Amino acid sequence: MRDLINLITQLSESTEVKFNKGDVAEVVLGAAMTAKFRKTDDSEVTEAEVTQIIREVVSTKSIEYDRPDIVKAKKVFDEITFKIGVPKKAMEFLKQEDLSKVVDLFQSALGYINSDKRLDRQAKILRSNAKVDSIIVNSDGVGDQKGTKADIKLTVNGKQTRNQISLKVTGGEQFAQVSGVGFDKQKALWKDGLGLDIEPLEQEYDEAMEDFDSGLKFFSRDEPEAQEQKQIVKTAMRIVYQEAANKLNDLLKTKDEEFLKGLNDFISKGIAGEEQQYIELVKLDKGSFKSIRPGSKAFKQLMSKFDLVAEIRETGDPLITIKDTNTDKPLITIRAKIELASSNTKEGKTYRVYPRNYIEAPKNSILYSTESEMSDEKDTDDKTQDEEDFEKAADRIAKGAKPRPSTTKKKVGNVGRAKRK
Repeated sequence: MRDLINLITQLSESTEVKFNKGDVAEVVLGAAMTAKFRKTDDSEVTEAEVTQIIREVVSTKSIEYDRPDIVKAKKVFDEITFKIGVPKKAMEFLKQEDLSKVVDLFQSALGYINSDKRLDRQAKILRSNAKVDSIIVNSDGVGDQKGTKADIKLTVNGKQTRNQISLKVTGGEQFAQVSGVGFDKQKALWKDGLGLDIEPLEQEYDEAMEDFDSGLKFFSRDEPEAQEQKQIVKTAMRIVYQEAANKLNDLLKTKDEEFLKGLNDFISKGIAGEEQQYIELVKLDKGSFKSIRPGSKAFKQLMSKFDLVAEIRETGDPLITIKDTNTDKPLITIRAKIELASSNTKEGKTYRVYPRNYIEAPKNSILYSTESEMSDEKDTDDKTQDEEDFEKAADRIAKGAKPRPSTTKKKVGNVGRAKRK
């Protein structure tokens, strides 16, 4: 009998849909954002509302809703579009009736959506301005991602807003990486990224790599020669990491202003690329959330208050932690990972040694703690012209002024009913 129970359990587990949680999170948070803009009052977005939107969008991957403005004098409807694009396994899971496996993602997404002041302000203005607005929430993670680090994109009337989201889930700590074998990759990380002069180490690095053969392929990760090749790369990279740690401490000790600005830019560009004023990194983490807005003035000011030091791990793959000595918490880590990357060839599955340099914000990073400290400031600094216009409109409405009439014409649809595309 016990054998039968075990067999049934194994068969059940084998039929479960395997999916990437980050892919599912993009749809859950995008649906929560869509629900926020569909509301005609200040009530919080609920799990049931998010679930309903997911149920409606998964069959067509794009859906539209008409939501009336709350101004009684004029019959105006805003058009809200929600688009998704996720890998097959994530889509299969989202089409299931039971989504309880990701209840933590729902809780985290609701926590963020119901507490973000900037998003709340935008939603209030757009439902109160007596204008026909086009709001698009795009959670298409498999489309063209070139030139952006945003996973969820929000546009209003064709314009990018400040609520673009780079999304992470529990365990997702990496926000940038530099990969490859040559010394040029080390220069790209340390010299180009952080302004550290490591070029004098090039000869020593090349000598340490003399017995490394990048063309070698292995049929097992356990082959002794594969481990030997990994060790060669690890030794060479440690030479550079050690010197980088020394130079970091020299600059951090003197609080070199130019370097600290460069460190801020290094982190900001790693998180948001060239869209720092638009992108916020949001991490959905076990029912709660954390966020970083790297392009804000408040973020830059808080970064200058830390008393930072660099520490290098003595064993294993090289790892540098830049941490705040006041709190003993990390700011970021930069770590090497020398792996045996797999690929499918005519000869079967083969492996080759390939190094990566990961830049990460650990789960207890002080980068996340800065968000609560600057929560009041982040809604007022670095405003775009559109956001200033939003706030002026809000003030007029709050004082009882009539909304300015819209000159845009739009066909009125059914209130609250979805229009599938």
